[in-house]
Amino acid sequence: MVPQKHIQVLREFCFDCHDSVEVEGGVNLEDLNLQMADLETAETWQKVLNVLNSGEMPPKDYGVLPADQKTELLADLSQQLVVARETLADTGGVITMRRLNRREYKNTIEALLGVSVEVNDLPDDSNPGGFDTDGSSLFFSSDQFERYLDLASHAIDKALAMEQRPERQVRRIEAEDLQLIRVQFAVAKIGEKYFSEKRPDGFKAKDLTRAEMLDALKSRRNYRWFNYEAWLRHPGSLDGTPLYNLFNDFALPDITLPDSGVGRRFVIRIRAGLLDEVPEHRRYIEYGSVSTQSARGEVNVDGARKVGGTKDEPETIEFEFVPATREDLRLRIRQRQTNSLNAAKYY
Repeated sequence: MVPQKHIQVLREFCFDCHDSVEVEGGVNLEDLNLQMADLETAETWQKVLNVLNSGEMPPKDYGVLPADQKTELLADLSQQLVVARETLADTGGVITMRRLNRREYKNTIEALLGVSVEVNDLPDDSNPGGFDTDGSSLFFSSDQFERYLDLASHAIDKALAMEQRPERQVRRIEAEDLQLIRVQFAVAKIGEKYFSEKRPDGFKAKDLTRAEMLDALKSRRNYRWFNYEAWLRHPGSLDGTPLYNLFNDFALPDITLPDSGVGRRFVIRIRAGLLDEVPEHRRYIEYGSVSTQSARGEVNVDGARKVGGTKDEPETIEFEFVPATREDLRLRIRQRQTNSLNAAKYY
């Protein structure tokens, strides 16, 4: 008999969909007998055990079943099913071993080994009710068992093939250095005549000092250059990159990911803090890819994170990025902006 103490857990996480009113999947847990006295009841409890054990239930939007309660419930269910199997066998009852369906097996292999397998050769999961977890269609024969073993062996070979496993790489970027290079080349381009007169021996953009760049910007006043001067004079540019549209620098210089990065998982960590003048609705960084079709200022936004640190005590913000195609290999991180051409205009 399933202990009465577990009913509260089922009521909290399961009864919304599986009670006498909402009998989703044909499962009514509210009226399910705690005593596994017949085959039908035992098979239903077996279904409960399977979906809980695989993590398929409860759905994520219903919350996470506490680990200690889940462990205790699974242990009690397993024990009672063993007792029921022995009892029903004595009276001629049969409990059929239930296999994982294609979807469950594929997800299990990927979770355990980190590789994806093709499951078309596994037994068909179809049944008249349209559910792929119906125990009546998930019978297990010796031939089917061999197919599962063959696929598992192939998955292990794939996981252990070191030449197929991408090399883990770590790349560190100092944001202020990356931005300074961009400013150096921009200022060198607009002040080419100035530098040719001041440094007749020639100059290289990457060697320009902040003082030289500020001097060049003063030589010809133009509102389009004020953002460079503002960035160079901002104290935050000495040890970071202020992202604020006041400077026309709402985004970090784009990060180009390797050609082999398509489909790979990148973990991005940035240290960020708030400037006092940033309004509340823009105290976020957002990230995404920049395709060749993107207009200036546009980003294919993949996600956003709120910044809680300060300039003096920045925080580390982490997110994952998986380029789906070669078009996604340019990653842009920016202050939250209107996602349009106007995001890049000077204010």
